[in-house]
Amino acid sequence: MFGGETALRLLFDHLAYAEHQETEWAQALQSLEVRGAFNSLGVTGALATVLPHPCDDGVASIYAELAYDAGWLQADRTLTSEDHASLRRKLTAWAAHDRTLTDVQEEFGQPFILLGGTNPCFGKTLAYLTEQVTEPIIFFHLWNGGPRRNRDDLALHL
Repeated sequence: MFGGETALRLLFDHLAYAEHQETEWAQALQSLEVRGAFNSLGVTGALATVLPHPCDDGVASIYAELAYDAGWLQADRTLTSEDHASLRRKLTAWAAHDRTLTDVQEEFGQPFILLGGTNPCFGKTLAYLTEQVTEPIIFFHLWNGGPRRNRDDLALHL
């Protein structure tokens, strides 16, 4: 929200240093690069190669995943493994249609992590996760784009 990817990189670089995890942090960035999720312009640059609009909340979700893997991000609450598996089974069919912020919250409850502001007129990312770091975080990226400025469109990132 304040400073974009540059602020996140500075924070994470400092966390890695403070936690003596510089090697692990470098490996995480290298892994992103191998997967095509990081380039010379960072995550922002990689997303710009596949998305037609800026996606700051998408950038934040990548860094949230890295923070969770490193043990720097903790949610106040989490899904059970069974609930997480159930949510994952529903996703493909459920996300086949445009969805709103209200749709997501009614179907899956309040997010465990909110990336972005609470104003429904602006993009945000909702995250649902388990205590098991090996389970992927489920992110719902919502934004107001195109001609339908009065409702959130849904894109999904697993």
